[in-house]
Amino acid sequence: MQWLRDCLTAEAEPLEVDLSLAGFHLQGQLGNLHATGLIDYRFGRLSAKDRLRVWIRHLVLNLLAPQGIEPGIEPTSTFIAKDLTLRLAPVADAEGLLTDLLQLRRQGLNRPLAFFPESALARLEHGYGSGFDHAWCGRYNPAPERDQLAVRIAFRGREPIGEEFEQTAMRVLGPMLERSEEEA
Repeated sequence: MQWLRDCLTAEAEPLEVDLSLAGFHLQGQLGNLHATGLIDYRFGRLSAKDRLRVWIRHLVLNLLAPQGIEPGIEPTSTFIAKDLTLRLAPVADAEGLLTDLLQLRRQGLNRPLAFFPESALARLEHGYGSGFDHAWCGRYNPAPERDQLAVRIAFRGREPIGEEFEQTAMRVLGPMLERSEEEA
């Protein structure tokens, strides 16, 4: 924890973000920057949504890196949670990966995508076993993804777990998992 305290006291100025990709205009600020890169944390367990948030911010950081991010800020990211620390390595093709995510976003605005973050992460990390069952079906989980109201409405009359689910999970989470390292 002393490492986290030291890092948080040496925060750099947020970077201005003004990007046009895949028909989207991304504008805002990228904060939580330090000499060792982007650092974020939460006082709970690391969720798939946490991973996605830091992954997208990590891609933006790496996309801005060639344009000259603040001197001394590495294009790496760290997310510290109660149960795990996730570290993301530099990404050479941040623009291509972020563009692909934005294209999926556009598809999702036109029709529901078979992507459920916790279930997809469990599937890619452990296969169709107890981790997937826990996230999707709700074994010992009071709020399984398949029972969420939006999922029931969007996929009424059809099974969302199949080839599209597999492909979307790989497109969204595969590149992140390839570049991530976890510490307990």
